[in-house]
Amino acid sequence: MLLLFTLTLTANAGSPAYYHPDDVAAKSERFRSAASKTAPDFEKAQSDLSRLGKQMEQMELAVSMLGDQAPESLKMWSAETQRTVNGQYLQIQRHVDLLQEDFSTIFGDALNRALIPLGTGTDVEECSPGGGISSMMRRGNASGGCEGADLNPTLARALDQDPQLAAALDEIYGIPYPPLGVTPKEQPSIPLTGSGKTVQLALVARVFMNDRITQRLEVFEASLAPLERELSANESSAIEEAASLKAAYAQALAEDGQVLQDAMAASLSKAAKKEPMFGEIALCANPEALGGCSGEDVTREVVAFLKSDRRFQKAQSRF
Repeated sequence: MLLLFTLTLTANAGSPAYYHPDDVAAKSERFRSAASKTAPDFEKAQSDLSRLGKQMEQMELAVSMLGDQAPESLKMWSAETQRTVNGQYLQIQRHVDLLQEDFSTIFGDALNRALIPLGTGTDVEECSPGGGISSMMRRGNASGGCEGADLNPTLARALDQDPQLAAALDEIYGIPYPPLGVTPKEQPSIPLTGSGKTVQLALVARVFMNDRITQRLEVFEASLAPLERELSANESSAIEEAASLKAAYAQALAEDGQVLQDAMAASLSKAAKKEPMFGEIALCANPEALGGCSGEDVTREVVAFLKSDRRFQKAQSRF
């Protein structure tokens, strides 16, 4: 549509003038207002998605490190929550895409309306010295290779006074983002030295085995990289190979998890002779934000003890 108007206007020989949509947007109060009004909702959606993503990473790590000890109900909850979060991510992405498409359309239409009266006796061309995003970052009126009058300020004022544009923007502002979040659901804990108190397994693992866990993930991701194109094309052979690689990754984490549990159990069992609380510890794979597990969470206290316990430190040196 913009190209059509540009060609029509250029055909009317006259005084040269130029504009560029990016430059018009940079000078338009309406455009800046639109960006400021939509930015908070977008940033909140990003923040919520990041938070959910971290919670899912925490649960997936803990479930993997539990291996065969993980109850079937916990595995189902993890898979269900992952599907929910993935679906919400796709909904948010689609919402953002539609917003961008709508903004592009309504601002393009408003620019076309503003260009119509400028065609008579004027040779108008679309031109931007910096081009694209770079032109929006300029200060002042650096015309560069563009010839004639700079119509960008005039067109920006026209957009700011366009009632159709204002009405269309108000309609967009009224469209809410899709809801984000997972309804928390308490999950069973897995006894370590007993029950009644719980520790978040993933958090403990990140404190004492972070380097090994990170290395496992890097190896897994590197092994998946050559399959990226085939996976994008949904090739069955690549999907099967990726599933096999993930199973091997999960198995490695399960072995690491058993090593960690054995070291924790040895230290906590001995400490329980003086501090009974350490004889009541169970492992939780469900993050607190997603419902946690039954029993008092004592992750902080257990981590503090393990950091100071010589038996555990000796075992950790072999992790």
